[in-house]
Amino acid sequence: MLYQTPVFLPFLLVNLFIYWRLLHTRVWRTRWIAASSAVFLIAAQIETVTLEYACLATGGVILLSLLVYFLGRQLTRNGNLALLAIAIVAPLSVLGLFKYFAPISSNLGYPLNLIAPMGVSYYTFKFISYLIECSRGKFADADVEAFLAYILFFPMFTAGPIERFGNFLEQLNECRFSWDVISTGLERIAIGVAFKFVISDFLVAPFVPPGEIMASEVNRLDAWQVFLASLARFLRTYFDFAGYTHMVIGVG
Repeated sequence: MLYQTPVFLPFLLVNLFIYWRLLHTRVWRTRWIAASSAVFLIAAQIETVTLEYACLATGGVILLSLLVYFLGRQLTRNGNLALLAIAIVAPLSVLGLFKYFAPISSNLGYPLNLIAPMGVSYYTFKFISYLIECSRGKFADADVEAFLAYILFFPMFTAGPIERFGNFLEQLNECRFSWDVISTGLERIAIGVAFKFVISDFLVAPFVPPGEIMASEVNRLDAWQVFLASLARFLRTYFDFAGYTHMVIGVG
């Protein structure tokens, strides 16, 4: 999760300062979001891959975003189902290559040595959401910078939540600084921190048995013990994702 990286908070604070204090037009703010998000995604990936691969993966996301954007423009003018199906195949093909074809090929003895780019599932679903809405005649006037900012927006990139492009545009077009918005965001972040670090990690995690113990001892457990272990694991997963979602919404 990107929130746990040491660079996230300083990066976020610098971005907020530049966004609200140094940039005063919607155009430059949009470009800044897209550019800074691309830089952050590269930095976040170099912990697990080389710098060259991180740049290549992020560049690939940008190129695919441009392709999907222009396919969406065509769909706003001619929203037939055949064109929509062809457009959706493009991002799904990339997802299938990294998530399914590459692992299957490796298991069959033909390794492709492909590492799935960060957030590939997440931005694939954003692409599909955008294309479907374009087929209904929406976003005829949307600019490419706004779409890149929408896809690359770093607080949401790894796991969402998946926000619709229309909602993102509305927030992007709101250029006025508001303490009400800031306080609402901080409130959501506080709720997320409580869910993730207090409830999930501190209160629930001690009651979640390790997976290897469950696998080896499951035959010795009665129904009540299995139920409690399953409930603890469910609660931890729920509050993990709920906390992350609240923090992302608060930051966004």
